[in-house]
Amino acid sequence: MNTVLGLTEEEKLLLLYIARESIASALEGRPMRLPTSIPENLKAPCGAFVTLHKQGTLRGCIGTFEADQPLYLTVAEMARSAAFNDPRFPPLETHELPEIDIEISVLSPMRPARPEEIEVGRHGIYIVRGYTEAYYCPRSP
Repeated sequence: MNTVLGLTEEEKLLLLYIARESIASALEGRPMRLPTSIPENLKAPCGAFVTLHKQGTLRGCIGTFEADQPLYLTVAEMARSAAFNDPRFPPLETHELPEIDIEISVLSPMRPARPEEIEVGRHGIYIVRGYTEAYYCPRSP
């Protein structure tokens, strides 16, 4: 099974295209135009977060730790959710789209870790105790 780690530059650009196209198609009220060929690496189920910035300021962020669909569809769904369903912000408007920078964080599969394995600023952590949970996802450089 492909782990999706080590995406190529072409795969990263394709995910950015898919994220932007997902938002644009919703704004324009049309079906999403997906590429005819999707690389195998982007077909593996994988968690992802999509963060939107407008002029360097957070404009939306939604993600999922695990996914039951291919990565490229997860990215499309999270991009659309970040644009229209982040409760901290009003839905994105058409005139804003050219100003939006999109950041995609593809998550490796979660696994138990010992504290000494975690590098702050590099690794994300997800902590659960009873009904309480917290997570930390470092911002990509």
